[in-house]
Amino acid sequence: DGYAHTQINDEGVQQVVCGLDLISSRRDLGLFSFGFLGYPARQYLLAAMPSLLLGRSLITLRIGFGGLYLLGYASFLSATWRYLEARKSVRPMLLASLSAVLVALGSYPLLYSRLFEQTIVPLSATLLFLAGLLLFLSRPGPLSSMGFIWALGFMPYSYTPSLSAWGLGMAVLAFLAFSGLPGQRALLAAALAYGALTFAVSSVAQVHANLLPSRLSIGVYSSGSAAGFSDGSAGAWASRFLNGLHAKIGIEESLVPAPLALGILFILIHSLRRRDYRVLWLCLWAAATVVLALALKGYWQRVPEIDVHRAKIILPPLSLALAM
Repeated sequence: DGYAHTQINDEGVQQVVCGLDLISSRRDLGLFSFGFLGYPARQYLLAAMPSLLLGRSLITLRIGFGGLYLLGYASFLSATWRYLEARKSVRPMLLASLSAVLVALGSYPLLYSRLFEQTIVPLSATLLFLAGLLLFLSRPGPLSSMGFIWALGFMPYSYTPSLSAWGLGMAVLAFLAFSGLPGQRALLAAALAYGALTFAVSSVAQVHANLLPSRLSIGVYSSGSAAGFSDGSAGAWASRFLNGLHAKIGIEESLVPAPLALGILFILIHSLRRRDYRVLWLCLWAAATVVLALALKGYWQRVPEIDVHRAKIILPPLSLALAM
């Protein structure tokens, strides 16, 4: 009696401690350094700020990663509401709320947001990018562009799945520059150049540290092993991807919530009938992200039902497409 127990994620603790150590020991605060298991340390610096400013405690430990996710969620909700309201959509607050809920109440975001470690950073960065982009589309200008530009530059320095969101972000900005917002081409071109520069600098630093091959190595799998790694036969790959597909749209737990999957299917069919291929391209990007999430080995040998969590970054763009 008198005691309460809670689980503390050991990897999250190591990541925050890594950030605190770099801040105290590097002149550049570790902005271009690598930390936990060779991942870019910039995400850990951000997570370490509450512990640095408010003292080390369980609360500040969890605020580091959890606060970034809550900020991304609240920004995404607010920006979606403002954008839909500016477009005179019917019940914009309801649509924005449903869009945000379809992200937050997915099986994998609901679980990994409570682990308070780097696996939630890509989803947070994706939410912040889309929020900044919607704010920019509502009020185009240099000041309103700072949000999505910051998120775009942060993605190459965070957990590997962020690279897929970075690719989508670059494609969307290129589309807007050439066909969507001709009056803002110079600003969008600057954002594209900044995004490309941050990706190039991050990649060069990882190549110099001999870390990039390990981040992008393809795993080989066997259906007969517990973790799924062995000889790389066709049957082993088929078993892994079928299990991953079940985890993506399964009945028990699924990456994509059933209401979102049905809604995306509806708007995909509707858009194809109107010869509008933007939803199709978005779905192809989401499918490619899931395939990469299951194919890349990462730093640990795990089952596909766990590895598919890397693809949870597909939820904000899909839910936003459904709301719009």
